[in-house]
Amino acid sequence: ESKKTVFALIPFFALSLFYLFNAHFSTLTKLFDTTPTDYFLTQMVVIGMYLSRLLFPTADRLNFDWDIPLHTELDSAVTGGILLHAFLISLAIWLLCCKKEFRIIGFGILFFYISLSPDSSIMPLPERMVEYRMYLPSVGFFIALTATIASLSEKIIHNQKFLFAFLSLLFLPYSFYLHSVTEKRLPVLDSEIAFWSDVIKKSPNKSRGYTNRGNAYQKQEDAKAAYKDYNKAIELKTEKYDPAMMYQNRASLYMTFNLLTDAVKDYDMAISLEPESAELYYHRGVAYGRMRQFEKAKESFGKAIERSHTPERAYFQRGRAEQYLGEHKQAIRDFNKSLQLKSNPVLLFNRGKSYLALHREEKAKQDLLEACKMGQKEACQLEAGGL
Repeated sequence: ESKKTVFALIPFFALSLFYLFNAHFSTLTKLFDTTPTDYFLTQMVVIGMYLSRLLFPTADRLNFDWDIPLHTELDSAVTGGILLHAFLISLAIWLLCCKKEFRIIGFGILFFYISLSPDSSIMPLPERMVEYRMYLPSVGFFIALTATIASLSEKIIHNQKFLFAFLSLLFLPYSFYLHSVTEKRLPVLDSEIAFWSDVIKKSPNKSRGYTNRGNAYQKQEDAKAAYKDYNKAIELKTEKYDPAMMYQNRASLYMTFNLLTDAVKDYDMAISLEPESAELYYHRGVAYGRMRQFEKAKESFGKAIERSHTPERAYFQRGRAEQYLGEHKQAIRDFNKSLQLKSNPVLLFNRGKSYLALHREEKAKQDLLEACKMGQKEACQLEAGGL
């Protein structure tokens, strides 16, 4: 009876999974402008490129998708990739099942494909080819490669001395090749700016390099260069994974130079792209506060609180906006919520001031004394002045 029930539920679960995956893939398709089928066909080419890069790495670039078009049909490149991967996977299964002495090779091949499958199968991702996706799969690749070389060498050359000489002749040139590639790449890694400048040189039509070089310039307080790079990144608009970041970066630069109206415009644009970001609403609220538009600041901090898992900063800032608006009861309520999450002398000092504005001198005195003990000098001065 229980088996009948299980079998009866199978169609229901299958249909549920279908709708779940369909909704998920539809979202990804809209986000990255790529269907699961097109992404899969493209990955058949990309995986072949991963294999060639593992065998012969080159001092190339960070953005690999510069020359990888989106494949939407079974062209020669896709067909060749499918045949190659089908052969390798079939070979791995045959070695595991039928050739005991070569099982390690089959294991390495399957490890490579299985560990790569979450990123290079049917789930569309923003970048078609990325170097870090090879970190784990490369373990399987090198297991299979070294096991193959060792096995073939032992089969062909039985004399140990000749075997050692053969392997030395095989690997010494390869080691020199890897050394030269590394030497060529080292100057690019001297600094963040050099690194991202190299990315821009080789991928000039992608936002990523300009955004990150702008961040590096901002760390060095080179505002003019940072502003130029942020503008270029926004002009290109090729950052699909986090497009709001480009506007957020430029807004933070505007904030540094007190260009608050421009900062608010960029935060508005970033919020339109990422409407559930608590951080964006928080920083926009700070900008409004510095513009002394406290009603708008209060509203923005409220939206940050609704979306944040750690809203103590937003509670405090909304309380400050309410203080300036003369809404001291609401300010105390927000300060209380913030104090429950994170107590510090600045919070106590501000809550003390709101208590003082409401003529609740005892409460005010307690907060100011506590803040004074914790090193808040303004609280000490206010308390010493007799409230």
